[in-house]
Amino acid sequence: MRIVRIQSADGVLSWGEQHPDGQVQKLSGDLFGNLTRTGITVENFKLLAPLQPTALFCIGLNYRQHAAETNAPLPKFPVLFMKSPG
Repeated sequence: MRIVRIQSADGVLSWGEQHPDGQVQKLSGDLFGNLTRTGITVENFKLLAPLQPTALFCIGLNYRQHAAETNAPLPKFPVLFMKSPG
């Protein structure tokens, strides 16, 4: 079973089971609990990332060419920073 997170045409977020032909059938329940098949095929949907991130952890100037492109000195230690998605 390939579990996917989808957004329907009317904006509702839900879990689905994607079949090899690309068709998705809606699932009900909790991802970490008990998901059950509903038998409802979702026609128009947007495939989403498996989980919604709450923070993105990034490393800046992590290779020499990037430092050269920005005319910045290569740091002794990696530059770590966070971004909020969206």
